[in-house]
Amino acid sequence: MLKTLQSCATPRARLRLPTRHRSSASGRHVLFLRMSAFIVEHLGDPDLGPDPIAATHQISLRYLPTTPMAFIRQQRLDRCRRDLANAALFHLTIHAVATRWGYPSRTGSLRQPGAG
Repeated sequence: MLKTLQSCATPRARLRLPTRHRSSASGRHVLFLRMSAFIVEHLGDPDLGPDPIAATHQISLRYLPTTPMAFIRQQRLDRCRRDLANAALFHLTIHAVATRWGYPSRTGSLRQPGAG
């Protein structure tokens, strides 16, 4: 139905955001991409968290997406999983792989809060 409505509408009749909303939405998207890249580049830093992310991008903690730590955790786990499955890195211990991606502690390093 949406396609039908869009095909019937003239370019002027189509719903468009005012310029100020489009630019702020694209600005938020650019900021999100920059923060995501920053997180991926610093996954090995055990101190990576909301405070350094906000400080680096000169924004308040309240302006951060609600789950930066979930994104960080998922990225770190994905990198650990990839490295552990890589035959070329077979010589590395699990602890070495975990430390490489920002898990410095030997005890409970890969456990998620509330698990087990």
